[in-house]
Amino acid sequence: MTMSLTKFLPVILLFGLIALIASPEGESKEAATPEEQIDWAAHNAIVLFFVLHDCPICSRYVPEMNRIVQEYRSRGFGFVAVYPESDFSQEDAQKHAREYHFDFPVVIDSDRRFAAEFGVKVAPQVAVLNPKRELLYRGRIDDLYADVDKQRPAAVHHDLREALDNIAAGIKPNQPWAPAVGCPITYDQPGS
Repeated sequence: MTMSLTKFLPVILLFGLIALIASPEGESKEAATPEEQIDWAAHNAIVLFFVLHDCPICSRYVPEMNRIVQEYRSRGFGFVAVYPESDFSQEDAQKHAREYHFDFPVVIDSDRRFAAEFGVKVAPQVAVLNPKRELLYRGRIDDLYADVDKQRPAAVHHDLREALDNIAAGIKPNQPWAPAVGCPITYDQPGS
């Protein structure tokens, strides 16, 4: 009996450690709201990438999102992917993030209140907020897509990068809003 318990002890300890990391202080991350899962004070600004798991435009943007994260993380920016989807679990999000090689954490906005709070209607779309949760920029990552079915060979305007450069320099973004092209986020309530 002790032989079999000793054999499984490392596995049991590993699962306990994973549970501790995934759920600090015994609280479930899935039950927490997106606002509660983000450490707002840890960064000069937080970049929220609103994505949908089944949107091909979102999937095509992941490499660019990762490049932006790599370039701007050291400049005081934090990055989080937000899934505004009611039927998508934290486990689903983690699996999707691994599959597409996200280089940033993910949260679920199952009731889409977080997306609505910042006026996000399509994905991918970005909201950049300061530690007080004041909106500094909302809109597209760049203009690679002229329309849902019209992709340019390369982006001409890099709206998010320009906004982040301005924020890092301590000035307001030249264009605090840029219309995004992507998959619509469905809201349960009319007029949302």
